[in-house]
Amino acid sequence: MNILFPQVKTFRLDIRATTSNGYSINVEMQKAKHSRFIERILLQHSAFMLQSKHEWDQEFFKEPARELTDEERALREASRYEIPPTFAIWICDFHLEKQSGYRGTWAIRNEQGLTLSEKVKYILYDLTQFSKKREEINTAEDRWLYLLKNAGSSDDLPDFDDSVIAKAIKRLLVGTASEKLLKEQAKNMVMTEEELDYLASLKVRARAEGKAEGLAEGKTEGHADALSVFEKLGVPPEKIAEAKAMLSAKKAELPK
Repeated sequence: MNILFPQVKTFRLDIRATTSNGYSINVEMQKAKHSRFIERILLQHSAFMLQSKHEWDQEFFKEPARELTDEERALREASRYEIPPTFAIWICDFHLEKQSGYRGTWAIRNEQGLTLSEKVKYILYDLTQFSKKREEINTAEDRWLYLLKNAGSSDDLPDFDDSVIAKAIKRLLVGTASEKLLKEQAKNMVMTEEELDYLASLKVRARAEGKAEGLAEGKTEGHADALSVFEKLGVPPEKIAEAKAMLSAKKAELPK
């Protein structure tokens, strides 16, 4: 989906589905946590909602081939600002700070906790908090979370006698993947501008943290050298102790 910002922003959805009862669902699987991650969810879901609304409206607002009746126009009026239920499901392989469990359903609410609309919801999964063992798996939701949690670390994934999960496991195995699928995957691994920006931000952060750590280590070594010189010059022990206390206080002030 292309959205106009100062430059065109393209959203590539992992999974987009429309159910038989009209729900529009976007499922995203996120391995790494980007900066402003929650704002990214809100922004992408806003674009997804607009696209879903546009497609929803085609039935009511396409150019009529004939004059509409009052009843038909009344129906169009009632649907003009109606939106389909749009749910965003994000499965994250990192910790979500504001979520206490592995599954959280979020919505737009007021200060009393009243939901503004049941049509917009965000379901967030934190795989780092999903710790159920194989024998504890009971629901379909558990089965899929167990599969996603362990897909990269286990060669013995159970299919739980579920034919759909069995097919999913087969797709996960590179050795059984079709050449077409592997080529598509390779093409999608080319870095986008957004991904290059993200990698650059990690490098900048790592350099900054490394510089701070190096400065701290350098100051610590310098303090030790200074105390050694004091001892060789015959500075009284009480003065060395006083200097050591002052240096320790300075060290405590250094950024962690």
